[in-house]
Parts: sequence; C-alpha cells; structure tokens
Amino acid sequence: MNPDKPIAQFTEAASVLPPPKASRPLRILVDTLPFDHGQSGISEYDRAVIKALKKAGHDITVLSIPQDAHFFSDNKVVTTPSWAQSAAGSILYHLFGLPRLLIPSDYDFCLVGAANRRFPLSSSIPVIGVIHDLGHCHNKKQYGPFHNIYLNQVLARLVRRTATRVVAVSQATFDDIVKFWHIPPERISMNPNGLSLPKIDESGFLERYGLEAGHYILFVSRIAANKNHRRLVKAYEKLPQELLKQHKLVFVGSNEGWGDPELEKQVNESPCMDNIIFTGYIPDAFKAEAYRCASLHVFPSQLEGFGFPLIEAMHYGCPCCCSNNSSLGEFGKGAALLFSPTDVDGMRDAMQTILENRDGIREKLIQAGLRKASEFSWEHHAEKIIQVYESAKAKSGGNA
Repeated sequence: MNPDKPIAQFTEAASVLPPPKASRPLRILVDTLPFDHGQSGISEYDRAVIKALKKAGHDITVLSIPQDAHFFSDNKVVTTPSWAQSAAGSILYHLFGLPRLLIPSDYDFCLVGAANRRFPLSSSIPVIGVIHDLGHCHNKKQYGPFHNIYLNQVLARLVRRTATRVVAVSQATFDDIVKFWHIPPERISMNPNGLSLPKIDESGFLERYGLEAGHYILFVSRIAANKNHRRLVKAYEKLPQELLKQHKLVFVGSNEGWGDPELEKQVNESPCMDNIIFTGYIPDAFKAEAYRCASLHVFPSQLEGFGFPLIEAMHYGCPCCCSNNSSLGEFGKGAALLFSPTDVDGMRDAMQTILENRDGIREKLIQAGLRKASEFSWEHHAEKIIQVYESAKAKSGGNA
C-alpha cells in the first residue's frame, strides 16, 4: 500500500455490520493494560466498555496489573505478575505471557482496549484491538527513537498479523490506521466511543478552587506538550483586559507520568499568572459542576483520537471551541467554534466570540452541542464490538 495515497472515507460495508446480536452470552477477556491508574482517556474507555458489555449479559474477565485491580472489584479479574507493571514489563507480558491465557476453553475472544500501545504476539482465539489514536505518527518528536521503533515497526506488525479485527474510535483514527500502519480498510470498523457520565454529581468544585460560576475558561486534559496548553496560555493572554478581569483560565487534568516543564515556566512568567489555575485530577463527582459553570470549554489539542472532554462539555450545556483537526474537527463541526491548533490568534478569537456572545452564539452552541452529545452511547459501542466479533466469525466459517 502506498502510504502517500489519499485515504478514502470508510465504506458502508466496512462500517455497518449485518450480523445480529450474539445468540448467547460471550466469554470475553478485556485487556486493560495500560490503565494509567484510572487517570486517562484509555482508562475511562476500559471502565465504560466493561460496564456496557457486562450490562448486555456477557461474561467479562478483566486483565489488570495488581496495582489497578481494585478498579474492577465488581468483575472477575486476572492479574499479571508484578514485573508487568512497568512499561517494558507490560510489553514483554503481552508478547510472551498473555498468549498463554488466550485459549478457546476459557474465552470466546479478547478485547485489547489500547491496541495503539500493547498487543499480544499470538493468540488461539480471536483478538479485537481498539486503537484510539496514532498521534505519534504525526508528531515524530513525541517519543524517543526506540519508542517509535516499537510503535511503528513492532506493534504495527503485531496488530496487522494477530488482530482479527481493529476498531477505530473516529474517522480520523480510521484514516491514520490505514495510512500509517497499512491495515486494510476492510479489517477496520469505525465505532465511536460513548458518553461517560459520573455516577455522583456533587457541588464543591467552585468552592475548592475559589471560582465563580460563569467566570472561568475550562480545559479538561492531562498535562502534556501535545495537548497544546502553551499556545492556549498565549491565546488567553491576548484576550481584552476586560475579559481577562472577568474570566480565569482553569486547567483540569493529571500531571502524572507526562507533564510539561516548559508550561510551568511559561505560566510562572505570564502576566496573567494569578488568573491561571491548575487543579490536577479532580473527582468524577465534580465534573458536572466544572462543566456547567464554565464560561466555555476550549480544547486546543494538536491531535485527538476521540476527545472525551469535548463530548462531556457539550452534554453539560457548556459552549465549546476546539481544534479543527483530527477527531475534534470531526465531532466539533457544527457544534463548536473551530480553529487551527497552531493559530494563537484564531484560538483567541474563538474564545472571545463566545465570551462576548456575538450574535447569540452561546445558545446556538449549547443547543448544537446537546444534540451532538446525544449521538454517543456506550451501549451502542458495546453492541457493535459484539457485531465485529460475530461478523469475523461468520466470514471465517465459525472460526473467527
């Protein structure tokens, strides 16, 4: 396949799968490595899809490292050896340890929740891999040379060879899988994530961080260079003084494992330093208040495979602006103001337009966002995963 050849939109045949729901409960091993200790989009995906598959009546077993097993206390759990908790150990476990678990007498298929990071060397049962994004293929400097070799040569080959089917969570990710990992489109199913909502809705976010409703700009994301916090700070600094007096800039998200030292230095030297707040990771119970009370939600990431916070903000009636690339442009089109993630002035203009409510834009975005958010369902996502398995099984004569 020519990697420079334009990628066509996924075909109806590749995305709409005709088989009915499973005729019996399926035994599914869900691989949650890496889980990031519950503080990332991938961990959010794992918890949501496990819950939805279990609700649909399937027999779920969770593969977890010992340190994260408590997140899955309501499920059957198989834990890895302790040495598999490190990144290198996790990779080695997938290559040589996980294949020993994948036997037909125990499971119908295995769902790998982060196939863009880990995948087994071999398997005696069908393996469906979920790919959230291939951001490293767009940003060659995101990782070091050895990490890139692992992702683009070792892991890509494993997925091409071992995966029964691949699930892409957005059209942008679908296209990248074809372009960069050279997996045929007919082996990929586009299946958007669902909308995850906290079980508990509590007040306390505003009080804890000294904020006033309607007087802060919100960005929910882990702290990492590719999330584009630095340009957002520059765009915020360019807002008119009157708006800066009225609206703080609030970053909600974990700094664990990634971080951005240059961002810290930039904020400490910013004339708006006192108005920029880092909350770190917040309890799920605070999310609703954080979104509902924000002046707007901005998502300037340089690339997202899906972008959970964008859909969450829309659900809670928060007007949004976001990057015009990858899945953000895909899901934000018509429901958020779009800007180029490299255009600081464009980012500033989008925020200013919403804050000043030009032409009644706030209510228009709120209503469009509510309609967009209603399109995402974990029940539908889980059902389509089962359809992916059933389709592969049917095409292989009963041996997916």
